[in-house]
Amino acid sequence: MAIFVTLIAGGGFVGLATSMRAERRSEKRSIASHELGIRGETSAQQRAEDSYQAFQESSQRTVSLVNDTLDLARQATERAATTMRQKAEADLDELNDRAMLLLEPVLLGDDFKEVVEDPIIRSGILELANEVTSLQGYIQSQDLELTALCFFVKGMGRHLEQASRAAIKSLRESAGHATEAERDLRVFAQFWAGYELNNIGSPGDAARTFRRAVQDTHSGSPRYFELSRIAVESDFFMLASQADGSAGYAAKVLALDDELRLLQDATMDHATTLTGVRWAIANTRGNLAYWLAQSMRDEEGWEPHMTTALDRFNEAEAFMSSLWSRFGALEAASALTPDHDRGGYKAVDDELAKRMMNRREPRSMALFSETRFIALCRIGAPAAELSAAHRDALDKLQAVDDGLTLYSQIRKHNVRWAAFAAELEELHQLFVPRAT
Repeated sequence: MAIFVTLIAGGGFVGLATSMRAERRSEKRSIASHELGIRGETSAQQRAEDSYQAFQESSQRTVSLVNDTLDLARQATERAATTMRQKAEADLDELNDRAMLLLEPVLLGDDFKEVVEDPIIRSGILELANEVTSLQGYIQSQDLELTALCFFVKGMGRHLEQASRAAIKSLRESAGHATEAERDLRVFAQFWAGYELNNIGSPGDAARTFRRAVQDTHSGSPRYFELSRIAVESDFFMLASQADGSAGYAAKVLALDDELRLLQDATMDHATTLTGVRWAIANTRGNLAYWLAQSMRDEEGWEPHMTTALDRFNEAEAFMSSLWSRFGALEAASALTPDHDRGGYKAVDDELAKRMMNRREPRSMALFSETRFIALCRIGAPAAELSAAHRDALDKLQAVDDGLTLYSQIRKHNVRWAAFAAELEELHQLFVPRAT
């Protein structure tokens, strides 16, 4: 019995022990499984972290690469922009240097018209003006602006091409950009802007422009007197174009003559250095007197004005022999007497033939042709020669832009294209039939 109990007890202990061992093994397996799960999770997290870190590093490398690429592109763009600007600056400097080489001797002188009358300078201006125009857009795209001298060249090129309004714009830009050190250039630019304003029939604006130029000159200098004279002449052009034959206009023209007389008196202190200016003032006064006589031709009192015109043209000739004062004197004398100085008119015709070989400006050629036609009419040339001269004058007129004015030898001031054509036709009707 005792043995049975002992066995029972022993068997229970063994079962208990076995159960406990199984429980411990199960617990160990659970712990191991848990640890394995923890290690797996930790490993997964590490892998995720490693992947994220790798992604971050890769993204950073990509961003850096993009930034480096953009920086290289920016540097290349900046180098290209710098190179383009440097090239534009170099081109602008070259244009300005060439313009200075061409024009500096003229700008330091007192002859405003040498710019267009010297064939070498004239052709140089046309060539350089084309280059300035072709490069202007490129230069301005680099935030640069043409120099005052380049604007002047461009304006004079436009003048020679009869693009008067474009010329005025560029010449005004030249005057506006000129510095105090470029005062000579500013005076020339204003002179030619005023000249072109007369060409397009705006003598009032021309007179104001000439007077602004006077402010940049030294009182008593040839430029001072010439600009003052041409300002008064522009006032005369305006009055003459508006004149309706009333006495009021005659009084105004006489007032302008008084201005010129005072100007002429002021030249006496510089008589030896102002020969050309004194000629120009006397010749202009002759034109004013001639116009007064012509405007009063059907009235009493015209002869004293024509006599005054003759005296002033002769006075101009005494200062300096010139085609225009000689022709003016011939015309005034022909108006006062029935006889014409055929020898004098023949000399005018010969000189005009020479001048027409060296000039190209359409307005100047039309003036020369009309003057020559008048001279041949006064001489009484054969009908065939007169007809040829008339056709030549018409041909020269056709080359002039019909929006411009031309200087009339009949009226002694600028007239519209159609009025100039009418003058030629009137001369043809008066003289060609008489010679047939």
